[in-house]
Amino acid sequence: MAARERSFAIAALLIAATLLCFWSAGQNGFIALDDRVYVLENSAVRAGLTWEGIVQVFTTVPFSYWQPMAFLSHMVDVQLFGVNAGAHHLMSVAWHCANAALLFFALFRLTGAMYRSALAAALFALHPMHVEPVAWIASRKDLVSAFFFIAALWAYASRRFIWVFVAFALGLMAKPGIMGFPLVLLLLDYWPLHKTRWKAAAIGKIPLFALSAASVMITLGSISYSGQLAADGHISVENTPAALKALNLMGQYLPKFFWPDRLSASYITEHLFPAWISCLVVIGISAAVIRFRVRTPYLFVGWFWFLVMLAPSAGLIMADRFSYLPFIGLSIAIVWGIADLAGSQRVLRLSAGVGAAAVLIVFGALSFRQVSMWRDSDTIFRQAIANDPENYVARQWLGDTLGMGGRYREAIAQYEQALQEHPSYFLVEVNCARMYLQTGSEDDAIRHYSAAIRLRPEMAGPYKELGDILLTQGNLRDALVNYKKAQELHFPDTQKIDGLVRSVEAALPH
Repeated sequence: MAARERSFAIAALLIAATLLCFWSAGQNGFIALDDRVYVLENSAVRAGLTWEGIVQVFTTVPFSYWQPMAFLSHMVDVQLFGVNAGAHHLMSVAWHCANAALLFFALFRLTGAMYRSALAAALFALHPMHVEPVAWIASRKDLVSAFFFIAALWAYASRRFIWVFVAFALGLMAKPGIMGFPLVLLLLDYWPLHKTRWKAAAIGKIPLFALSAASVMITLGSISYSGQLAADGHISVENTPAALKALNLMGQYLPKFFWPDRLSASYITEHLFPAWISCLVVIGISAAVIRFRVRTPYLFVGWFWFLVMLAPSAGLIMADRFSYLPFIGLSIAIVWGIADLAGSQRVLRLSAGVGAAAVLIVFGALSFRQVSMWRDSDTIFRQAIANDPENYVARQWLGDTLGMGGRYREAIAQYEQALQEHPSYFLVEVNCARMYLQTGSEDDAIRHYSAAIRLRPEMAGPYKELGDILLTQGNLRDALVNYKKAQELHFPDTQKIDGLVRSVEAALPH
């Protein structure tokens, strides 16, 4: 069989294996966490492909940061299938299959090593950490941005530089987290492309670096515009220097690459490996791969691919979806490293092949199981709590889910437990107050709103909601104080807050 035919056969096998492991996602539903923002309550998306909707997603920031290509993918799904969760999930599976096949072709074109490229692509396709971006509809942006990232890699290997620029730009419009792409290309210039004219290589990537810079500026502006710069208060290492926080988060992903057990929709990193161990591991490996970069360039490239692609999320939280592209670098380092160790010795090569097959089977089985954990909000959040009973973020999400289902007492129990684990959790204080209000416990609601205000005195919402309770209790003066504070802090619905201030002032005795 010719090399071209073998490569297409391998791509078909990759797609088949991926479908086998992820097909059951079609039985899953929408998740309370963000799926409503991206699909269920998004008017532009729910209308399908319309000119007005396309203009809206390109000109507004409905959530977190500018990501029009991600929203376009959701709009296509709705146009084809309506608001059907199973169909949306299967479209995510299709994106993942395309990414796996395209990664194989890109690596093969870059390295000329067919079977090593196939194994690296298979690790990418079947790794359990990659279930989250596939099985969570709101994470479609990770799949779409990865598709264009990998397409740009293939175009670069094919010397189609205009398409590199176009694909990278489209990827940034799905998720700005791929902004490290030009640095990845510089790593690939070192190995396997072995370019020696470094100055020319760097200058040639100036347009790509300009795109990254523009994406950073747009993202910062979008985040500020949508109000997302305000921390939710659930990261308990606020006083840690940013560099150490980033090193710690990067190190926490390493064990999950080799032993992807106890996966979760959220991780509390201080409950995992100690931060100092995590930082030392990252620094130690970095020093080692730099020291031996000439002898083992694939380790150098693979490791720094991992760090570069993880860096944009390293100041945030730990989540499986953030490993989607970074783990490609680790896969390259491991696959080429083992192949190099085995050399031409038949026994070692056979052992390596058997071991690789065993790993892929185990990873596939774990991925198949993890897909079922995303069947609904209750299941995935309870899995996170089962894996870490002190996971206050998962308890908040479970509480939100229970509250939306009208199970207010159960939601309060989750919120109160979360506050025991993390007393300075602003969102939980607010949501707990709302749940107490639903049960008629106004005094408890006031207590939690007051706590939220102490934690985040610059947030207008709790003042307004506390004012509402005081108004119903007839405490007009204290209600007015809170309404005026919300007004001063620019409560979003200015017309409503202004009307409340005027009406309470008019009702007060003069």
